[in-house]
This record gives sequence, C-alpha cells and structure tokens, in this order.
Amino acid sequence: MMKLPPAGQCPVGWLAVGWSCYKVNPRFMSWSGAKQACQRSTPGSHLANIKTYADFLSIISFLETFR
Repeated sequence: MMKLPPAGQCPVGWLAVGWSCYKVNPRFMSWSGAKQACQRSTPGSHLANIKTYADFLSIISFLETFR
C-alpha cells in the first residue's frame, strides 16, 4: 500500500481506494518476506493496513477478480 501520488493516480496495476493505492502480489510468502518484497517493488510502500469497512469491501471486491 502507498499513499495516493500527487498526480492523483495510482501506478498501473494498483487499485485506488480512498487516498491509498493497493497492489496485490499473488505469491505465497511469509509476513516478513511480503514486507521486504513490498518495500523493494515500490519505494515508500508498505503492507496494507485497512482501516475502514468501506475500504475493506472495495479491496475484497478487487481480490475476487483473481479467482
């Protein structure tokens, strides 16, 4: 997850929800491995911390497209 860039758009392949951008990595990995992969892939990003139910529903809907 990263904060929405100044231009107001998330990078290609990321999902905009509220003021944040989310990216899904479909690989199975440990929490620490996921944290490192996240930070390596996009500087300034971090693992998601979903704070609202509305954001949760948006992200779940997006994740269902991976089925």
